[in-house]
Amino acid sequence: MRTMNVIANFEMIDIDILVEYNLYNIIFAKEKLKLDDEKTTLLTNMLYSLVGNNSSVHWLKTDKLGP
Repeated sequence: MRTMNVIANFEMIDIDILVEYNLYNIIFAKEKLKLDDEKTTLLTNMLYSLVGNNSSVHWLKTDKLGP
């Protein structure tokens, strides 16, 4: 069985950015939306998949927010 070394595809700055992005999403879900752990997990996965899939919907909404 061959294993994939996914980490090798990223620079350390990329990993830091992804970790920070997910951390802020978790904080938002828990503190602002008051979601339980299961819903927080689902929301975090959905938000991450938008970035991971380079979703045009995510970028359109982000562009409207400004820098």
